[in-house]
Amino acid sequence: MKFSCLLPLLALVALGSPVQAMNMELSKLVSDDQAVRQTRESAADSSVRDYERRATVLRMLREGKVVEPIDYENAALIFQHGSTPEEYRLAHALATIAAALEPERRFAKQLKRVSWDRLHLSMGRQQWFGTQSLKDPATGAFAYPPNDPTVTDLQRSMLDQSPLIPTPKSN
Repeated sequence: MKFSCLLPLLALVALGSPVQAMNMELSKLVSDDQAVRQTRESAADSSVRDYERRATVLRMLREGKVVEPIDYENAALIFQHGSTPEEYRLAHALATIAAALEPERRFAKQLKRVSWDRLHLSMGRQQWFGTQSLKDPATGAFAYPPNDPTVTDLQRSMLDQSPLIPTPKSN
């Protein structure tokens, strides 16, 4: 999916939209998205459904149906379950818009951090906020990869993040 021309459109829609009710179709997509994560559905089936939900959200964005802060937050949640840097980048942009439109939206701020970390990990970089654990294919155990040491707790606090709890160093 190509998103390069979508970001300016998102900004225009976010800044120039009249007050409307929450997008119920998008809300249903989020309910479905979260329900799948509570079941033992196969990864392949889950991946196909995630792709379909992202395609639907892209259509809604193009049609101007993502309007309210909650809509942007919901769209960000769908895209943060993507698998490519572009999808995580769009998730981050959507969460950023939600938080900018309604600064008290705590979940939007959380999605900003989660999508930023996923974006960084997907590009082979270290995460900033310590939100993502990775599964070791050999043991099946989950562990948090190292965080970017150049990002300070002061910088994290400016982005509504608590100081990181130190993680054990690998040998």
